[in-house]
Amino acid sequence: GVSFFQTNTPDEAMAEATRRQAVRSRLLQEARENFDSIAGAAETPYSRNLREMQVKLNAYLRQDPSFYSRAIVFDRAKMDAAMAIGFGEIDAVKRVLAREGLRLGEDASDNLDAIRIAGKAVDLVDSRFGLRMYTQNATSLSDVGQTDPAYVIVPEPDHAQGTAVKGLTPQENTDFTNRHETWHAKDSRYSLKGLPPETVGYSSDYHAKEMSEDPELRQAFVTRFRKEALADTGALGDMIRDGGDFSTLEKVSTWRTTAPDDSIHFSPAVLSGLKAEIEAVGLDRFRGFTDREAKAFYYNVVEKYGISEKSIEAAAHYDMAAEKDRAAIEDAAAKDPEIRKGLAFRAAISVKKPEEGPNILSEAEAPLKAQLDAWKAEKILQDRAFALDGRVTPASLIRAYGALETELHDKMKSDAGNSRLYDLQMSKLQTTFIEGVQGTDYVEVNRQRGVKIEEVEPALSQFMTPVKIKDAETASPAPSKKNPTLKL
Repeated sequence: GVSFFQTNTPDEAMAEATRRQAVRSRLLQEARENFDSIAGAAETPYSRNLREMQVKLNAYLRQDPSFYSRAIVFDRAKMDAAMAIGFGEIDAVKRVLAREGLRLGEDASDNLDAIRIAGKAVDLVDSRFGLRMYTQNATSLSDVGQTDPAYVIVPEPDHAQGTAVKGLTPQENTDFTNRHETWHAKDSRYSLKGLPPETVGYSSDYHAKEMSEDPELRQAFVTRFRKEALADTGALGDMIRDGGDFSTLEKVSTWRTTAPDDSIHFSPAVLSGLKAEIEAVGLDRFRGFTDREAKAFYYNVVEKYGISEKSIEAAAHYDMAAEKDRAAIEDAAAKDPEIRKGLAFRAAISVKKPEEGPNILSEAEAPLKAQLDAWKAEKILQDRAFALDGRVTPASLIRAYGALETELHDKMKSDAGNSRLYDLQMSKLQTTFIEGVQGTDYVEVNRQRGVKIEEVEPALSQFMTPVKIKDAETASPAPSKKNPTLKL
């Protein structure tokens, strides 16, 4: 029908715009005040998987303590809800963690922890499908909080996966990545404590000159390498213990060879050793290991096949040596496996990696983009909110978001042929939800569905229209001079 703003005077239109903004502000305020009670409605099956992952990990830590007494697996769905109703990223992180019993205050240290988590949990990317997408970078953050610190895991997203291992299905990729992060929490041997922070920060990549001179830098580098190698080994070993075969291990090894994040993630030699050691003990016996036996097995693999400080010192000296002096190091490598591993490592990471092609839409993907463009996420979200609660409010939009994401998640798993479409629809819905809830005209979207929101929401009684206004559905448009352009 004709808009109210086309049938009334500029003063009336301005008053109505102000009233509608006040309605929206009150509904959003109410949602923020009740966040703890409504955030659970945003949960999806993946949220429940993450909850199970957290419960199992904490049970493991109680049985086999590591450097950390408890872990929290961060649920992005609840952060989506918090951001959608107006919490900034930092406050959203704090609200989600508070639901797990970890309260971050306003001091610099706690704020820095929240910033670190937000930096990994919220990553905006522009998709070649024309979407502004929210994804996240899986990571682990230790010692979050001051009074009762926790180990916080930002898991792999269940859609819009930015670091997918080539050859793995989305589910396999999620399983591997999340197991990798849990093994960082389980590690009770490799610690960076006592090393200068600036040294640790510089140690993610191989630096021959500095490592030939600085033993602390070598220690930091090797410790971080072993932490990552253990996480890969534990994740893939456990997937095999749970019934998987070697194919996932081989795909991850190839991926680490061709697309390593940095030198400390270069684990192919260790993964090759893992396969050899499993074959040596026998698959059935390996699958029968207790958790403690498996952990000891993984540590042995990492240290037998991975680099040591002696290895990296030899590699660095080799790189810095004159050509005539390298023969002596090569001779030493023939007799010493630690030196030999160092030279093999430097050679492997020196291989030029293939460059990625341009991230542009292919001709074959054009029909998929057309389907995505035709999928009206905003209307679908509002229609579901209305169907669930008989009104569209921030709270009902949270419920609708959880329900729709759940349906798309289930379709992505059950209909493999169209999984890419469902993945993209989840991203489109997520962006629409996060960026749209605060801009919705709740008076208008409910009026379009036959509901006066002020009459059905008790908190809005003060915003009832004091006088009868012209019916926007039946009134003739006012002259153009009375039709100001007002955007809500």
